[in-house]
Amino acid sequence: MARKILLIGGKGGIGKTTTSIGLAYSLSKYGHDVTLIDGNLTTPNVGLYLGVGKIPVTLHDAMSGKEKIENAVYLHKTGMKIVPGNIRLESLEKVKLNSFKFHVKRLDNTTEIILIDGAAGLGKEAVTAMGVADEVLILTNPELPAVVDALKTIKLAESMKKSVSGIVLVKDRKNSMSIRSIEKILNKPVISIIPYDEKINNAVFQKELVSELYPYSKVSTGYRKLAAYVTGKKYKEDSMIDSFLKIFGL
Repeated sequence: MARKILLIGGKGGIGKTTTSIGLAYSLSKYGHDVTLIDGNLTTPNVGLYLGVGKIPVTLHDAMSGKEKIENAVYLHKTGMKIVPGNIRLESLEKVKLNSFKFHVKRLDNTTEIILIDGAAGLGKEAVTAMGVADEVLILTNPELPAVVDALKTIKLAESMKKSVSGIVLVKDRKNSMSIRSIEKILNKPVISIIPYDEKINNAVFQKELVSELYPYSKVSTGYRKLAAYVTGKKYKEDSMIDSFLKIFGL
């Protein structure tokens, strides 16, 4: 059976989708068979961020009973597999939310790790995705409103008896809340720090992965470290040449 990991945050705009993509990419580069599911049914963005064009079959088609979920799985050029959603508003009309678990389980024997890019907030979509997950990664920005929302998400996960692996701090800046303060409020360890980096916006604009365009940037390194943590491996520092390139942001 595939290991199912939900990436979720209490609010939108925290960098959840870019982190989900970055983690999926890094895991695939480490040799793992990864499938990234866009679990944000209302506003799915995985396909857009990856520059995927017209999609014949989506998660919405499967959840509407039109197609099998296996037909909505696509091999991205980077090596990871994705299950994108349909961005058209009318695609939501016939979606059966309670079928999400059924479709995800159909992929159990087709992949090693299933990452779910969950919906923001604590609504039905988020609860449904959490119900499928084996473990949960809580994403937050290092600012008080986002941390408070993250606390609510943790409480939801605990009420559903889900294992919270830890906190992923996204868009970290020099003058942000301290890790110690965040860990004290959430009573969970910060397992990964993804720094704020304009290179992410550049990559999204070009519909490419930041880890492909800027493999030695701090944010790309952050994704690799997160992937190492998720798989229980010790992150190995880059070679001297890699470190030299990183200094110049190449």
